[in-house]
Amino acid sequence: TKPVSCPDGHVFCESCLCEWLKTNKSCPTCRCRLSIKGTSRNRVVEGLINALKVRCEHASKGKRSPSPSGTPRAKRQRTDAGCPWTGTLAELSKHRAECPLEPIPCPAQC
Repeated sequence: TKPVSCPDGHVFCESCLCEWLKTNKSCPTCRCRLSIKGTSRNRVVEGLINALKVRCEHASKGKRSPSPSGTPRAKRQRTDAGCPWTGTLAELSKHRAECPLEPIPCPAQC
């Protein structure tokens, strides 16, 4: 969800703030009177979030090979490393559409 700011600059996830505003009519931080129409999209924070480095959720599908005695866990080889993709959060949805490890939904929705 996109980040939004109150008039005093406090930043919130839009959906979280909407939930808050269902029972409160104020900013959760400064308590100034607030409605969702009184917020503005925070493009700076949105850009920072979209630039976050992420990896495919299927990257950790691999299992570590059994350890020969004395081999540190971190040095063991992965038998199946999963998807190697890394990129920005903004690029993740495009990758998910192309990832060979992404499950394909059943057309019968079962």
